[in-house]
Amino acid sequence: MDTKHTQTVLSYCAELSRYVALIKQEFTKPSSVESEKRGQETGREAGIGSTAFFTYSVILPDNGEEENDVLVMGDFIVKNTGSETLHAPVICIRISPAGAGVLSGKIRTNKKRASFFIEANHTNEWHYAGQNEAERERTNGEYWLAPNFCSELAAGESLAFSNFTLSLAKPSESNSIIVEGFAYFKEQNEGITSLNNIVINF
Repeated sequence: MDTKHTQTVLSYCAELSRYVALIKQEFTKPSSVESEKRGQETGREAGIGSTAFFTYSVILPDNGEEENDVLVMGDFIVKNTGSETLHAPVICIRISPAGAGVLSGKIRTNKKRASFFIEANHTNEWHYAGQNEAERERTNGEYWLAPNFCSELAAGESLAFSNFTLSLAKPSESNSIIVEGFAYFKEQNEGITSLNNIVINF
């Protein structure tokens, strides 16, 4: 091989080595998504923040059943995504149209909040927030609830209205039912809307 060809091959090898180094650098450099995720895991969003969402399953009635109610079983989960503790959590679950369904779950009607000790059989219980909630839920489809088991939510922690049941019937004026969720804190009195809704189409 003459000198000219040798220099050409060496030039190609040097160029190839440079490209390999650039590719390695690109692969080892963390992506912007990974950097953002790592930042959220190690240092949460500064200040006040929260998120809420439903997890649920739908049970459809059999064709032979007399009652044609659709049952929805699920959880409504609220998480503190900020760096500050949030106080006085309250949630609202709204059924539209208002008369299309009934919400049930671990809801105590006679709330006793004098003691800060949590009894084992009262864990995860909620109560109606405010007076005459039983009447309000029948008129506008809204269920305002507060937890019996906690009064604050530390950064990174979650709370859940667990194992609720919705009994939904086809409304006369519509072919669909929408169930929305909202969460409120002393620090977020305007509230946040759940990331997802429960939508049932008939």
